[in-house]
Amino acid sequence: AKGRSPTLPREQEAAFKKRFTAGPTPADGGVCTLRGTDAVRILRQEFGVAYSLRGVYDLLDRLNLSCLRPRPRHRK
Repeated sequence: AKGRSPTLPREQEAAFKKRFTAGPTPADGGVCTLRGTDAVRILRQEFGVAYSLRGVYDLLDRLNLSCLRPRPRHRK
């Protein structure tokens, strides 16, 4: 396996995916949908790893949660 080792250990990926796909909890501050910034916070607070927003989107894509994307930019 080449490249950088993942920030979130592979053995914790399933736990993060389960937590994220379960949806918001009271600890998420009353939001109705979890977004990329919520994933950054969950990873930091609950899993003890720091991710950038871009890194979170890459992680979500790798975990087949790719429907969660940054908002598209208008062409104008």
